Amino acid sequence: MMTESTSDDNASPEYVFCDDNIEQFTIIMNDDDGPNPKNCLVCGDPTKCYHYDVPSCSGCKTFFRRTVISGRSYGCKNKGKCLMKGKGRCRQCRFDKCVTIGMNPAAIALPKNVDLELIIQRVENRKRALLSASDVISLPSASASPEAEAVVPVKIVSNNLPQQMEYRDVDFLLFLESKVKKLRESSYNPPYMYTMRLKDFIMMDSELGKSDRYGNDTSWPITRTQKSYPNYGNTEKKPVIKHWLALDLFLNVDMAKTLPIFEQWEPNDKTSFVINAVVSTALLTQGYYSHEKHSDVVVFPDGFQLLWLAKSSELNKLETEIFVRIVQPIKRIDLTKEEYVLLKAIIFCNPAFNNISDAGQELLEKESERYTRTLLRYMQSIHGDSKGASRYAQVLQITEAMTYFAERNRDYQLIRCIRSVQEKVPSTRPPIFIVDESFQI
Repeated sequence: MMTESTSDDNASPEYVFCDDNIEQFTIIMNDDDGPNPKNCLVCGDPTKCYHYDVPSCSGCKTFFRRTVISGRSYGCKNKGKCLMKGKGRCRQCRFDKCVTIGMNPAAIALPKNVDLELIIQRVENRKRALLSASDVISLPSASASPEAEAVVPVKIVSNNLPQQMEYRDVDFLLFLESKVKKLRESSYNPPYMYTMRLKDFIMMDSELGKSDRYGNDTSWPITRTQKSYPNYGNTEKKPVIKHWLALDLFLNVDMAKTLPIFEQWEPNDKTSFVINAVVSTALLTQGYYSHEKHSDVVVFPDGFQLLWLAKSSELNKLETEIFVRIVQPIKRIDLTKEEYVLLKAIIFCNPAFNNISDAGQELLEKESERYTRTLLRYMQSIHGDSKGASRYAQVLQITEAMTYFAERNRDYQLIRCIRSVQEKVPSTRPPIFIVDESFQI
């Protein structure tokens, strides 16, 4: 084991290489940087190391690696309720704990003859089975204690980051976004999403911790003839086709609730925080993942395209802007995942927001400064000081574009509502509150 440390309280973070045979290191934060890992999340023994992306001791690290490589199956005589303290630990419960706290098989240096995809699938299947059988799913916030924290996977971070300690915010944001993406691309489509008031949803627990409960939707891709959205408002039956704008608003509200700043606010500030930012971040989500699919228009995981909503084959100016142009600023600079998650955090923490208390405004300014500083340092670490600063300015310009497209999208939603009234369309589709209230229609 190699260590590099100092007794100076204001010195740089200590880096501990936990395993000479694995290209993986632990980031130990000083008191000013955040909480240090203290205990193994599997057995509770003292540790200062991350193994396979979670704080864990060498014993549990070795046990997890040996189990997944060998493919062993265990049994439990106590119905999965064994304690992890002391000797003679139940191996089934120990492995299940490794899986549920998020030990990452992709972080293991595997022998060449071992099929990584098969191992990952086996672990994911076990996690899904455990979560499905559990009544309690939690996603701790970034400010949670180490013993209770679901640790941000180090492997999610771009290999381009030269000093991972400096970019722990990027780690956390990438982790949250991985949960958002997993739910977005799964069969997740809760009926209450279409009936719940925005304020009620803001105050409920986060759904991101349920991302491992859902598999792929076997009905995808859909065809253009399937673009209608039946059963909205029917809590007895899940809608067959997702309302993607509602879902993206829903997931971005959920992501906002997991940010460290959220719990520091009064309820009124929380509501204003979400309403001010969620449309822009939802549209950024749609634009980014459409670009990731190499599409020039907005397209969703099930194959649905906003172009299908056009009244005719020729788009009007408003339709062109919200169906097509929204992808262009992202495509123009080839926005990376790290830039995308930082940009989303910057939009969330815009200090120019309305209806925020003085105390909330101060919090926003501090968070905004932190995320913009991290973005600039990241840009300069990749591209150099001059080119990095130029790239930083290009990325920030997307925030203005998303604000513009949010206004245009609001115009589009308002026009659709007016047309429905004028054309006396039967009310077979009740209001979707998260859409109407986010756009303040």
